[in-house]
Amino acid sequence: MKFRRFNEAGIAAFGEFLATLRASPAAPVPNDLLTNPQLTEPLANQIEAQLPAAFASRMEFARWLHAGGSASRADVPRDDVGFWAWLSLALFDQVCPADVAGKRKPGADARHIIHAADWKRRYRHLLQNAYEIYYLHRDDPSRALVGLVNPLHKPGELTEQINGRQEIVTCPGCMSLATFLCVDSQGNRRKGASGEFANKFGKSVNRISRTFDLPAMQPVESAKLFLHQRKLKKLVEVALAGEASG
Repeated sequence: MKFRRFNEAGIAAFGEFLATLRASPAAPVPNDLLTNPQLTEPLANQIEAQLPAAFASRMEFARWLHAGGSASRADVPRDDVGFWAWLSLALFDQVCPADVAGKRKPGADARHIIHAADWKRRYRHLLQNAYEIYYLHRDDPSRALVGLVNPLHKPGELTEQINGRQEIVTCPGCMSLATFLCVDSQGNRRKGASGEFANKFGKSVNRISRTFDLPAMQPVESAKLFLHQRKLKKLVEVALAGEASG
């Protein structure tokens, strides 16, 4: 698959399809938009990648996209609204899969089209956010698994709460800690790792980082600093116990 990007007319056409889909959930996906020369154009630096049948997780998607850029010797256009809208339609069966009745629930436009006027909320885009997290931690993507473990179409409240906090998602030490606490050694989300946990975790990180250098600490070490936090203690204990037994 050779990647392209939507121009303004293409983005508008994709937005119209999303509106149609909300009114008629079984409406066909307009794949013809992807190659329409009136709506799309090639990337400045061409990227090509073989599309797999499915992505098991956000991590798998991001790794695939990054590998495609590397193989093409081109940077993925991280801030290109037209590219991410085009890719969302190209992968629509994965970001908005149909149910057994052939109906889809696209959710808010922000899941598929980045709103340039509100870049602070671009983390809601299902594809751009997954790739951004991977890219920020490309030297060791495993530490960012907390934000990449779920399927593309279901990032989950835990992921959204973590990813919406720039002070955490851009911090290697904080992401390592969040992954250590929320994801077990088999790569599964721990019971209790919820959006509420992420909210409390974010607030505690802000408070504890005033005294301790969390980015410089190993997860096992920094996790112990949260044992006194009542609403975090149980998950911290589970994670430390898993480390001790593993």
